Amino acid sequence: MADKTFIPLRYYIIKSKQKRLFKSKYDDTPDGKKKLFIDAFLQNESNYITNRGTEYILLDLENQDQLYFGNFCKKGEVKIPKKEGGHLKKRPTVEYPYSYFVCDTDNHIFCIEKKSKVFREIDDFLSILSNMVTQKIKDEGFVCKFETIDERHAFWDIIESAHSIYSLELNLNSPNLLDANKKARESLKGVHSLFNNTSATVRLENEEGDLIIEKTAVTESYIEYAEEGGGNWSLKTDMGDTKSSDKALSIKCTFKNIETAAKTIISSVSDIFDK
Repeated sequence: MADKTFIPLRYYIIKSKQKRLFKSKYDDTPDGKKKLFIDAFLQNESNYITNRGTEYILLDLENQDQLYFGNFCKKGEVKIPKKEGGHLKKRPTVEYPYSYFVCDTDNHIFCIEKKSKVFREIDDFLSILSNMVTQKIKDEGFVCKFETIDERHAFWDIIESAHSIYSLELNLNSPNLLDANKKARESLKGVHSLFNNTSATVRLENEEGDLIIEKTAVTESYIEYAEEGGGNWSLKTDMGDTKSSDKALSIKCTFKNIETAAKTIISSVSDIFDK
């Protein structure tokens, strides 16, 4: 057995603003979105090719009730030295470096093993996953967004330590029916009902560094919503630039195989929400 590190993410299935000629067979409900996510994405050999031609593919997919797990692979090519006569020749060979993943389709949690051969920057991986799923569900009138689940209180630790605050940008996804912060969720639902937006962005700036961000019930609710995977934030202070993905949560577990580790990984994330 070995220790492995997993990064927990949260995903949102959001009704698209694009008008459709035909009604989707998937309802805009938790059950409808769950079925759409499984049917379109959580299938063995489900794949996605980026604009640069890099292919990602799910392999060895299994499930236990609402938990789906397997290998998230990045197709690549390496040149392997091979003996040909009295010489070594480098011949291209296809390889599939992979990260283990586990997905809880009831709570919209997706945990991915941290492995540099599959992805280096978490922001890039969020974009890959969001595009991969959106490509598969957009014809049904939905889009998907993945966000990191962040260290609790990381935002407020920065605010309390900073002498000067220059800017704050807060991006919040339109809510699913998750157990996210109730005040933020209800507020975002109201905005969504008016504008049919998939996200809301607030940017506050003070060039002199005198921006005031007080810890009130309202501001705390929005930051907590983002921390739990409902969006993201970025701050510019005298200590530098920091974004929420810089404070992404990671979970270490003693790993024998993904089948036995799946429930433990998801339980570790749920325990954080309960604190």
